[in-house]
Amino acid sequence: MQALIRRVPQDGSTVDLQPLFFNFTLDASTELLFGESADSQVPGSETGDKDLAEAFDYGLATVKHRMFLGRLMPFHVDAKFQQACKTVRGFADRYVQRATEYRRSLDAHPEKKEAKERYIFLNELAKSTRDPEVLRDETLHILYAGRDTTAGVLANTFHALGRHPQVWKKLRDEVDTLGGVLPDYEAIRNMPYLKGVINEGKPACAPVTMLLQSC
Repeated sequence: MQALIRRVPQDGSTVDLQPLFFNFTLDASTELLFGESADSQVPGSETGDKDLAEAFDYGLATVKHRMFLGRLMPFHVDAKFQQACKTVRGFADRYVQRATEYRRSLDAHPEKKEAKERYIFLNELAKSTRDPEVLRDETLHILYAGRDTTAGVLANTFHALGRHPQVWKKLRDEVDTLGGVLPDYEAIRNMPYLKGVINEGKPACAPVTMLLQSC
């Protein structure tokens, strides 16, 4: 979130928030799912994959066109699409390998299973299966769900808030009751007006879940 805020101009100039929200949700989702952020909105990052966001966007945008081809799709050659799929799969495969190593470590040292560790979705999934394709495909499906839909909600909500100052003020008043303390999950759940604003801001999204199959 701090990286996103730093990308917003401080001189009052116009800024397109939607791509910033897409980068933000990509980074947040990859950190939860893989244990490391893609750092797509951090210029000059040494840890992030700079091509991931672009490849992910191109892959999703191309899928809807490929769907219309039906049985002719195998005859449609799109080198950029294939490269985008390769980039996304390659990003995931690095972490799948780490997760399988994590699983082997748990099998070799059962006592580690009781230790409290930071939650990483892929590591938890690796406790149920060792199939690298299952690990990759299921995680990437969740990445799509966590990234695009959340970014859409954020963009639509801020678009609406900019046109309804009375709602913005009431929302700020509720946030101010936190007294500057970072809220935890329970605190956010106990903010009814915030919940209402987010629910009203949800756009009608039709998820495209065929990216991985098309890849």
